[in-house]
Amino acid sequence: MRAHFVTPLVVLALLLTIPGLAQGAPAASSRDSARKVPKVNFFAGKTVRVGEWACSAVIGDFDRDKKVDIAVANEDPGENSVSLLDGNGKGAFRRVKNYGVGEGPAQVVAADFNRDGLLDLATANSLSDSITVLYGQKNGTFANARSFRTDKWPQTMTVGDFNGDRVPDIATGNYLGYSVSVLLGDGHGGFKSAHNIEDWGTCEVIASGDFNEDGKLDLAVGSPSDDVVWILAGDGKGSFTDIDSSYWVDQTPRFIAVADFNRDGHKDLAVACWGANSISVLLGKGNGHFSDASSYMVEGEPFCVAVGDFNHDKKPDLVSADWEMKGTSTVLLGVGDGTFVSGKILRAGSVTQGVAAGDLNGDGWDDIVACNHGSASVSIFLNRH
Repeated sequence: MRAHFVTPLVVLALLLTIPGLAQGAPAASSRDSARKVPKVNFFAGKTVRVGEWACSAVIGDFDRDKKVDIAVANEDPGENSVSLLDGNGKGAFRRVKNYGVGEGPAQVVAADFNRDGLLDLATANSLSDSITVLYGQKNGTFANARSFRTDKWPQTMTVGDFNGDRVPDIATGNYLGYSVSVLLGDGHGGFKSAHNIEDWGTCEVIASGDFNEDGKLDLAVGSPSDDVVWILAGDGKGSFTDIDSSYWVDQTPRFIAVADFNRDGHKDLAVACWGANSISVLLGKGNGHFSDASSYMVEGEPFCVAVGDFNHDKKPDLVSADWEMKGTSTVLLGVGDGTFVSGKILRAGSVTQGVAAGDLNGDGWDDIVACNHGSASVSIFLNRH
């Protein structure tokens, strides 16, 4: 690594016995605020069958009936598909169809890549070194799948307008390519040849946001082999530069979520750290740099983390997908100052790998979708408020 590293936090042994509490003693004001965090509860998870090795989900109204739907990536080598689940507007879903994509789809995202007013889907295909785009149709189906090359083994992806042309672009984190691939959209649903940014370790984890607040999207990249997250600054033309902003996180980062956790107007990061059973939170300073990471324990080995407001207090909360046989998702409730307290442990299916948050039944409260890698299903958790 060329960038300098920030010294890790010292773990206080006393706090290790308190689940969900950040490393380091909170200030009195933080403790007082934590007491005022509204509780949260969910109905028992409802199971919907999808393809084998369900690993990632994205929420959207794909058939434009004003009812939320779900798309799920199934990465089993014999499956290689995206399952479309049609929502009834009340929190119930049924599988409509499976769509073939590239080999080993590890993540699915949604955006209007061809600017026709319809949501499209894209997958990062780890086994075929590509992304696949499925184009949304007016009848709510998807058609005309096209694939575009990336570097080796894309594991995660992020969507944003990286060159300022108001067209969605894609960046992938490539585990075996030791690189980030940037694919600029052409506005017609296609992408230019990938530009690969190399020499930053196993770049398996990626997210985007304007971290230095210059009006241009940047990238946050995580390396599971180095336990590091670093920032690449965007130039607004589709290129990115190392700005010497690197940070230790807990062991084996697998996913990054972006939100303003302490409500100071700056983008912050939540990193799912699979090897440490924890979420590392880095608070942004607005100049492309971040504070040292604080850590929050979860029930299992988190493979993914998503942001929602589960207790309806207008403060971002977190939910993790805990990779273990019994299948759990852990909810951490945001205090509003960048810290979190334990919220709820949800029992999902076997080996929960992906998670997404959104209002699934139109009641104005965020719900949760958990992808069960080991049981070819998703679990739907509706907010019980």
